[in-house]
Amino acid sequence: MYMMCHFKMTMMCLIAFTTVFTACDTTTDTRYSENATQARKHYLIARNETQSGEFHSALDNINRALELQQNYYYFYLRQKIHNNMESWVNCAEDGDKLIQLEPGHFESYLLTAECNYQLGQYKKAISSYDWFILRNDISKPDFFFKRGNSYLEIGKPKKAALDWNKACYLDDTYCSTFPKLIN
Repeated sequence: MYMMCHFKMTMMCLIAFTTVFTACDTTTDTRYSENATQARKHYLIARNETQSGEFHSALDNINRALELQQNYYYFYLRQKIHNNMESWVNCAEDGDKLIQLEPGHFESYLLTAECNYQLGQYKKAISSYDWFILRNDISKPDFFFKRGNSYLEIGKPKKAALDWNKACYLDDTYCSTFPKLIN
């Protein structure tokens, strides 16, 4: 009985002691909270600037946000800003970071595919389009059209023709683009 009471008292003292010391050391939590709050402010400003077409200022603000707190949404906004500025290398690099941070977020794959397509990195673009098409079961003619173009660039005209046929099937405006290869 005495041992049980002594054990309970020891545990209560240990809990109280831990609580007092962790409550006293709020500098880490406060600093993190302040950083997160400041990062969020910069993110919101950057998002508004992006919507207004002020891409250089938006890039400055999103970079500040990322210095304070690395976050998937912040990287994604920066990737979109790079895409709008046609800074394809930076766009693709941010896309690679995004895919590592959040492998299942399909917008990352689409934007990364577009950036790699613009850079002439056709195998990487195909990989991103494949991931998106196969896992999300979304058929948009533009995806098939660009994947087809990528296949042609790497020397696979049969696969290109299949994708262009699919794009044509989904939207007949794509049929006139490559009439010799679609038939």
